[in-house]
Amino acid sequence: MPERAPGWQWRLALPGDQSDVIWQRYLPVDTLPQILNPQSGFLLSTNQTPFNITEVESNVDAADYPIEAGWQTRMTNRAVRGLELFAAHPKVSRDDLLTIKHDNRYSPSYRGMAYLQQVLQLTTNDDQLNQAQAIIANWNGATDKANRGAPLGVCVLRAEWRAESAGTALPSAQDTLELCVDEVLSLQHRLDPTWGEINRHGRGDIHVALAGGPDTLRAAYASEIEDDHRRVTAGDGLYYLVSWDANGEQAVLGVHQYGNHADLDHHPHYLDQLEAYANEALHPALFDREQRAPWVERRYTVSSETASSEKP
Repeated sequence: MPERAPGWQWRLALPGDQSDVIWQRYLPVDTLPQILNPQSGFLLSTNQTPFNITEVESNVDAADYPIEAGWQTRMTNRAVRGLELFAAHPKVSRDDLLTIKHDNRYSPSYRGMAYLQQVLQLTTNDDQLNQAQAIIANWNGATDKANRGAPLGVCVLRAEWRAESAGTALPSAQDTLELCVDEVLSLQHRLDPTWGEINRHGRGDIHVALAGGPDTLRAAYASEIEDDHRRVTAGDGLYYLVSWDANGEQAVLGVHQYGNHADLDHHPHYLDQLEAYANEALHPALFDREQRAPWVERRYTVSSETASSEKP
């Protein structure tokens, strides 16, 4: 973070003819907000403010740091929901951690829910809009593949999320409701298709249903509309869970959103992890020769004679 002169509102335009507003140095690393081994036992960082990344008593105080640095102040749904889930677990097992990581719900305390309520409180004489409001009102905030409230609910929250991310004004609740009704109908010709019919992941003609949505811990951002669905283009990708047992033995589980040869569409490993990724199934990382042995299909021996004979 830059070391800035105090007394200025650094988020606004500043005069270009005063040298004291030109910062020269970064703040030393040891002066930045940092937490080491908090009593809570966990840290959760998901693009939120650095002053709310663990339990309240373990967080650092924003008042102890220069406001001019421009610290992040927002709380994402991933942060709000993640902190809720960790608070509900006095201890976290490996399976608990994976469950939290793959959680696909929006927290009732998430700031976007206030905007969702604006949409629900609209008064309209349009039967279709009333039906859409009823579907959203009955939505449980989850984005599992079978969820029938998520297509409309996520569409509404996506409008708020985009405005907040861009720093622009919220669109009118009426416009958002109408837009979301039109979008869902245009994709699946009904207001309550399953989320898995809308939220799809893959490449080319191969795609599968995917849980998760914008700013859920199971992150899935769909930016492109293709025929009858939205294609997920960002969010979770290659990710790993690294753990150590009581004896210090390390275990590494992971999955790729496509496959190890994601750049070669004719390769057998182009999309061979697609189903595992969509089903949130992680597999061991084959770092050791012994772990790889059962999977070896062929071996090659390159000698100096072979190498020299292949030279042009």
